[in-house]
Amino acid sequence: SSGKFIDQITVKGDSNLIADNIRKGTSILGVTGTMEGAWDTSQIRQTQYMFFDNKVMTEAPYLDVTNVTDASNMFRKCSELINIPVYDFLNVTTINYMFNGCSVLKDVELNFGENVVSASMAFTSCYLLENVKLNNFIGGNVIASMFSGCRTLEEVNAFNAENCSNVSNIFANCTNLKNFNGLINVGQGYLTSQSANYSPYTFWLGESSLLTYDSLISIINNLYDIASKGCNTQKLAIGTTNIAKLTAEEIAIATNKGWTVT
Repeated sequence: SSGKFIDQITVKGDSNLIADNIRKGTSILGVTGTMEGAWDTSQIRQTQYMFFDNKVMTEAPYLDVTNVTDASNMFRKCSELINIPVYDFLNVTTINYMFNGCSVLKDVELNFGENVVSASMAFTSCYLLENVKLNNFIGGNVIASMFSGCRTLEEVNAFNAENCSNVSNIFANCTNLKNFNGLINVGQGYLTSQSANYSPYTFWLGESSLLTYDSLISIINNLYDIASKGCNTQKLAIGTTNIAKLTAEEIAIATNKGWTVT
């Protein structure tokens, strides 16, 4: 009750504590650990919020994530995180907000399985991120704002977007992007009933004026033919600087597929 306190507490140990589960050299409630190396995480199914808002960690530990299905928010707001190992997310289906707010993260390479993966705002506000490699990645329904705010991002590999129906602002404020070969079959997941110039369908690269000619050609070639599918016209927004790098014939490749190039 108010004004009262206990001046001495004895915490008895737990007979179920196992030394193999405690780091070597660490003592918890009288049990001294013997564990060396990493924890066995091979059976973990969910890692969402695992390191959320960790403002001390600079290098992420290696974890066996082959059976993880949900990694959303895993490293969100880890503002001091610089390096991560190459994780094998072979069964994951969502990485929404995974690295959101990792403001000093430099490079990311992740391996994926055959699942469709939702990645909305996965790398938003990773201000110092330069290179991203997503091996075997298949984008899910929503990948909106996936790289929004990554102002030093230079290179991203092409990846499958045939299932995506919301790609809005995917590269908003990515002013340093140079090498990106496009979203493969973007538009295949669009509905024929949707109105023209529907904002979630707009493939936005309007601030990425440094894109190479080869990147622009690959971006156009990887567009899905939404005209043949019967969709209303949608936008490929690459900006006037990038439009000037292309011939009328090259732009026509996109317009013939049902895309307005702006």
